[in-house]
Amino acid sequence: MMGPNHIAFICDGNSRWASLSSNQYQNQGGYEQSTFWGHSQGGSRCISLIKHLVANRPDVKYVTMYGFSSENWSRSPNEIRDIWRVMEQTASSFHNLAIENGIRVKILGELHDERIPSTLRSILNKIEVDTSTLGRKGLSEEREPLTLCLAINYGGRNDIANATRKIAELVSRGEMSPEDVNVDTLSGLLSTSGIPDPDLVIRTGGEKRISNFLIWDCAYSELYFTDVLWPDFDEEELDLAVSWYENRDDVSVGGVPMAV
Repeated sequence: MMGPNHIAFICDGNSRWASLSSNQYQNQGGYEQSTFWGHSQGGSRCISLIKHLVANRPDVKYVTMYGFSSENWSRSPNEIRDIWRVMEQTASSFHNLAIENGIRVKILGELHDERIPSTLRSILNKIEVDTSTLGRKGLSEEREPLTLCLAINYGGRNDIANATRKIAELVSRGEMSPEDVNVDTLSGLLSTSGIPDPDLVIRTGGEKRISNFLIWDCAYSELYFTDVLWPDFDEEELDLAVSWYENRDDVSVGGVPMAV
């Protein structure tokens, strides 16, 4: 069976990992670890898995990572601050890696939200612009580069609502007829426009739901759930997930179910 073209990650379990690590260290006479430590380890895990995919899975051409959902604003102010700090550090570190390996970065979600620190917004906008014309190093022009989509302040329902609002505006201005509205119309107005649907969605941390992540795009995705917390989801765990996908009997390719 062919491997996945697009893998999407719900990177869950950073806070619980920090809590478990804190309990372990306290039992050993160490210091309590904050959620910052868990999110920091999660950020490092993102980079290590991207490196692994670039080096070992050239068939994977799209990766989407759920960095911060629109529902995450309900978390404590301290944890949100930790998340932004980690994102800023991780994005700064990833910038050179992306340039060197020809990785394109695309931001999904409402990055214009002023609650997001301006420094982080600037870094993310810069990395998106700087990588927009890159191709994967060493590949012919016929081969697509790896595209990394970062879902930040993203919610699937919001994405659909925003696309629907755009359609309503077009219809109200007489630029589109209601009869012309179809699935392709809405898909083309989502923030994921131009990105193929995920073949494989991986959620770490034990929960078995997609939590408003790419809910339009995941209609035919294979869903892989694991109890492993995100900071512990290493290259071996990723290979296990991909092997699980490759050995499925009924797998869809590009959102279209294969005949059985």
